[in-house]
Amino acid sequence: MNQQFYQFLYQRMPEFQLEPDAQLAFSKQKMTQLIEQLPRSIDNALELGSGVGYDAMALNQLGVDVTAIELDIGAMDAADSLQRQFGTQVAFVQEDFYQYQPNELFDFVYYIDGFGAFSDEAQQQLLKRITTWLQPEGYAYIDVYNADYWRTTHNVKMNLTPTLTRMYQYDEARHQFIDNWHDAQTGETQTQVLKCYTLDDVKRMVTKAGLTVHSVTPSGKMDYDKMEWIDKATLSDCMYFQVLVVK
Repeated sequence: MNQQFYQFLYQRMPEFQLEPDAQLAFSKQKMTQLIEQLPRSIDNALELGSGVGYDAMALNQLGVDVTAIELDIGAMDAADSLQRQFGTQVAFVQEDFYQYQPNELFDFVYYIDGFGAFSDEAQQQLLKRITTWLQPEGYAYIDVYNADYWRTTHNVKMNLTPTLTRMYQYDEARHQFIDNWHDAQTGETQTQVLKCYTLDDVKRMVTKAGLTVHSVTPSGKMDYDKMEWIDKATLSDCMYFQVLVVK
């Protein structure tokens, strides 16, 4: 994982994200849809890689005790500031989740927009760690990038602001999509590489970790010609698989 990429991204988020109230409302809608997939209610949850904290704060507003793990100190500072603004009570922890040792077990663990940032071996280790963090019959959720979608985005370029551009590439040999950001104002470029998986890959890894796939739901997809998000997609053309597993 390229930690400098995340520092670059978090510093520039205010340039292209919604205003804080609108961003929290968006996250609240997303987290509502996510927990509606669960077959039972949850009291506590653990978020991995929480960034500036919108999803964690949204879930907390929905009545869940949330612990949120994030390594980047700049993101943690932003999360603390937003939490004071919104009056939420998320337990933000600045920690590497490969080293994290919680004092409790969780009904729900979730990892949004990050699975694939590490090697196959490290992702397998993370799934095993998730198993140890869950209550018996607890649930976990991960986004898994769909190779069939991302290979169609090769060389797609987006102008996010007058000076900030983003371009996708796809490495067919390694099944990785490459996320390139460039700030023309500073001349800085940062790149993140994320592994894409097939559903068979995911099911095999989940089973090896001692978990069981409960459901797989397709995400939506992006129409880059119109720059519009399409809510409905299939498992073959969705941006990512929404994978819910149970211990």
